[in-house]
Amino acid sequence: MKKTNITNRLKEQLQEKGKKEETIVVDKAITEDELKDVLDLEVINSISEDKDLVKFLKENTLKLFNIQAKSVILIGEVLTDVFERLSKQGSSEGVYEKWLKLNNFNKQTALRYRKRYFVFNEAKEESKNIVLTLSQNIIDKIYENKEFIELLNNGISKRELINNINAKNIEVKEENWNLIDFSFKDYINLFSDFDKKIETLKEKEKLELQKYLEKINKILNK
Repeated sequence: MKKTNITNRLKEQLQEKGKKEETIVVDKAITEDELKDVLDLEVINSISEDKDLVKFLKENTLKLFNIQAKSVILIGEVLTDVFERLSKQGSSEGVYEKWLKLNNFNKQTALRYRKRYFVFNEAKEESKNIVLTLSQNIIDKIYENKEFIELLNNGISKRELINNINAKNIEVKEENWNLIDFSFKDYINLFSDFDKKIETLKEKEKLELQKYLEKINKILNK
């Protein structure tokens, strides 16, 4: 039997949803204002003096973010469907983990997708874009404390929601994190054009960066 990977599963789901003329992902695009605390689009102004080009680059940065954010929800939906189907059938946890491995997902990564999908699905239409732009740390805390979903659905702003969550000093349960979910290669590009990147930072950010670089240096030179 031919193996079905997650790409094909996603295509099948999108086709099914298209036939039903509905989709879990909202049509309302995430705006520049909604991304101010996530992406500093003003940095693009330093790339070129051509105003039309800057505008073009900003628009396509927004497009990329929207595609990526909504893809996370679609993947979370697929992973949730499979997890729940296997649970209802009484399949062992090993079956789910083998299926994840087949599709190049590790258990903790899949859980994060499922958590964001859950919160997104519980949010009212007008709050869904907030969920798409929240950090994973905040999503984890909302998932562990469902009362925050009620706050979100009552029209609280993103900043007020985050402040409420941080004020509670909630500890997220450790999920047996391991290095399988972490690739050092993902961080190599951080050091390309490092001097130029530092120049764009504010003094407070430079001091914070220095603190972490000193920690990294101590670890690497033990």
